[in-house]
Amino acid sequence: MIRYLAVFFVMMLAITGCSNVNENNVNKEKTKAGTEDIKPISVDVAIYPSPIEVSHEVTFEATVTQGDEKVDDASDVEFELWKNGEEIHEKIKAEHQGDGIYSIKHSFAETGTYNVITHVTARDMHTMPQREFNVVDLQGQKNVQPKQETAVADHHHHGTDLLIHFMGDEEIKVNEEAQLKVHITYKKSPLKGARVRFEVWKDGQDKHQFIDATEDKAGEYSAKEIFNEQGTYNIKVHVEEEKNKIHDHQVENLTVH
Repeated sequence: MIRYLAVFFVMMLAITGCSNVNENNVNKEKTKAGTEDIKPISVDVAIYPSPIEVSHEVTFEATVTQGDEKVDDASDVEFELWKNGEEIHEKIKAEHQGDGIYSIKHSFAETGTYNVITHVTARDMHTMPQREFNVVDLQGQKNVQPKQETAVADHHHHGTDLLIHFMGDEEIKVNEEAQLKVHITYKKSPLKGARVRFEVWKDGQDKHQFIDATEDKAGEYSAKEIFNEQGTYNIKVHVEEEKNKIHDHQVENLTVH
């Protein structure tokens, strides 16, 4: 009788152990699935009206999304502004407008080339896309001699009529092929036949790599790249086009997981 009880006791321990193992496996699978389902946040920055005129108020607008969802619960969104060659940076906290949109209004006292970094912290993630833009004096251009006016227009129109919209893969993983893509318009029409290159470098490193893009269709250019290290990378999109004398660039960034 005692032997039967011992056998029964051992069987109960084995069943309990199997149950615990199965439960642990289920919990691990749930945790793994939950981690894989998390999509990175994405930020699309718009500046309007265009062209950006000196001493005129303009709007900086960041649309924050996560997959197909608009992010209305960002914990912090601010725009960092500075003029090329100057050390003073101005940071302005954005106001939430709803529908995933955060914005500020600002004006510039001087013409020139400026930079903006949009800092976004949301859902335990952080991203900070950067781009350049030009501030012009259209009123001053109207008052110069015709020959001079043409020269000024040639110098400034690229930053106002040229729009570069960078679109990378939603999630880029280390040692896996990723797609870099841009949509480029000039005077509201797709820019065809341009030479487009991606200049890529990792934050804190001096090595820069240039990647030639191919034109997939009118105004859409792409290239493929494999990132060997995790971290934040800078992507400078270079655009050259002979017919309209375009030579411009825009800086973006992305995170490799």
